[in-house]
Amino acid sequence: WPDAQLHPNHHRLTVNVGQPTETEKMHMLSDRQIAAMSRVKSFLASADPADQAKVKAANEAMLRVKLLTPGQLHNDATLSNLSIQYRNDEYIGTKLMPVVTAAQISGKFPIYTKRDRLAVPDTAVGPRGTAAELNEHRTMDTYSCKAYALQNFVDELSLAAQDAPLNEMVDLLGAVNDVLDLDEELRLATILTTAANFSGNAATLSGTDMFDNGASNPIKTIQDGIAATWNGFGSSRLVGYCSGDVMRVLSRHAVVRDLFKYTADGLAMPKQLASYLGLDDILVSDARKDTANEGQTASYSRVWGKVFGVVRVANSPSPRTAAFGYTMRFGQKTTNQWFDPRVGSRGGWFGKVGMEEDHKICAADTGYLFSSCIA
Repeated sequence: WPDAQLHPNHHRLTVNVGQPTETEKMHMLSDRQIAAMSRVKSFLASADPADQAKVKAANEAMLRVKLLTPGQLHNDATLSNLSIQYRNDEYIGTKLMPVVTAAQISGKFPIYTKRDRLAVPDTAVGPRGTAAELNEHRTMDTYSCKAYALQNFVDELSLAAQDAPLNEMVDLLGAVNDVLDLDEELRLATILTTAANFSGNAATLSGTDMFDNGASNPIKTIQDGIAATWNGFGSSRLVGYCSGDVMRVLSRHAVVRDLFKYTADGLAMPKQLASYLGLDDILVSDARKDTANEGQTASYSRVWGKVFGVVRVANSPSPRTAAFGYTMRFGQKTTNQWFDPRVGSRGGWFGKVGMEEDHKICAADTGYLFSSCIA
């Protein structure tokens, strides 16, 4: 049709086909479509803030569909130089009851009777008399090492698929050692925070005697406990111990700070307090334990609780040394690692650490324990 060719005797006929007018468009739409368009135009022209917010959100959604975003161009990957792992605070148990290597898994050791060197017979003697004879006694005590072990597993498929910085072969034995160390610390802390283990050298504080009571005098209280401890012939140190919670209360106590207020500022440090009390050291631990059962929400508390204790610690195991106690260990810790092809699709690695030991109280009266030191 457009520019159609006609008979030479006729004029050329040109038909222009253009875009339909708005009126023509309206005639081409149904009544329902017309009503919908009217509502849209009214919505877009609305001055209502709620309607304007919806229009803005719709426009942004259209742009997101239309434009490329970082999420479409990037897939998250594991950082190769960062990972997060917690560890416990310092353990002090084997510093208070040091490890002694035992040649046998069980055995015995001699104990000199305490009163033998503290009672004096009549030493006067005549010209032809005979000197009195000492009566000395020996008793025997025993130890028996118990077996403790823990193992871990990682399958070969996980090792093949792991990303840096993960190294599950390192964690295989690292995790086992960490948990075994905590288990040992818990056993020692139970011994060293139980009043019945101190042969009567124990007191439970209350009221104005508690360290967090402003009227208390912790210096006098601890000195009284130290005075009740016993000593031996061998080389040893008198060592205090407590949790970080107890030490923080002592460090800011007015009676303690009054000792150095003219010579130094700040709070008392453990070694500083030890020197005032006549102790060789004070060991402080902020170690925590999870007291909840597996599968329940974690519940954390301090391993060393609310006590302050003093024990005599042998510098090295030796005859005639009176020290609170030792950790008798049969040989050394044993570490084993092996591959089992029967597990999973590719097999897997096991790691196991084991030891045999006994935490033995040897001279309970060389220590003193204060319980309930803080609320």
